[in-house]
Amino acid sequence: MSVEAYIIQHPQYKDGFDLIKSCHEAFKKGRKPKNLRIVGVSGVGKTTLLEAYRDLHSPSMIEDRSIITVLYVALPSKPIESAICSEILYALGDPFPYVGKVTEMRHRIIELFKKCRVELLILDEIQHFLDRGKLKTHTAHADSLKVLMDALDCSVILAGAPRSIELFKINTQLRGRFKKITAFLPFSTFTENSTLSFKKLMRAMLGNSVFENANFFDDDESLQRFFYATDGVLRNISDLIVIAEDIAEKEKSQVLSMRILHASFRSWIGVMSRFSKGVNPNPFSEKFEKRRLTLPGELYEPSDLDGDNHGWQEGLNG
Repeated sequence: MSVEAYIIQHPQYKDGFDLIKSCHEAFKKGRKPKNLRIVGVSGVGKTTLLEAYRDLHSPSMIEDRSIITVLYVALPSKPIESAICSEILYALGDPFPYVGKVTEMRHRIIELFKKCRVELLILDEIQHFLDRGKLKTHTAHADSLKVLMDALDCSVILAGAPRSIELFKINTQLRGRFKKITAFLPFSTFTENSTLSFKKLMRAMLGNSVFENANFFDDDESLQRFFYATDGVLRNISDLIVIAEDIAEKEKSQVLSMRILHASFRSWIGVMSRFSKGVNPNPFSEKFEKRRLTLPGELYEPSDLDGDNHGWQEGLNG
């Protein structure tokens, strides 16, 4: 049994799932489509949630057509309109998703949405709209997205990194269609409540791991050091525990310890090429100065694009 095989349905995951379901149910009940924005830094579990919801609504066949009630599409890294249309057509099962002019592709999308009875469209990685070009290009992207949404007339979920917020600042009509926003945040030890949530997550995660001491992170100092090592980002948490499992199994041990975590962090940094030559103090060392690793060149240095893992949400409704 390994932690890799499980999705931990923590409260933030459950809340996000319920919001997506609410948007979906609104359309199914014939009400006005409800839309939702999900925003969060890379690795907090947005895509895991979206794909899990999609997988609960697998396509089915009726006569000669596929019924795809929930359509998930990850936007390409170069999101020109033709590329986006191609990705949507591919997800819809179009036999020639890369053929045709944009206007023709758009008409095929609209027709296939009707034939496949799509009720909910999920577009992931929408920050790519802002990764290339300047304001004029970004405005055009926002306009094309709005036009497509109006034509499809179904509930829509948009998910992306914090920089995607800018897309809605430059287009008031698009912003008006996505009044509901939920932030996916990393875990932390900043408050009593956030610490409790973090402990519950780690208890559940270790309970699904090879380790027998699932309460290891009930100890405040152990949890604090683990927070500094991972910055509370779910992907980092999972990666570090998986490496710890590998080390423990090689040692034929089933007990998580600070020593194993120290070795896990060293191994993890070793395979992350961007940081392998940097000075990243080990949070599980006795000499570690207890602080987040946010200095220039360190693991969690705030990025120019998305800011600090724990500070970007201040501008969410700006």
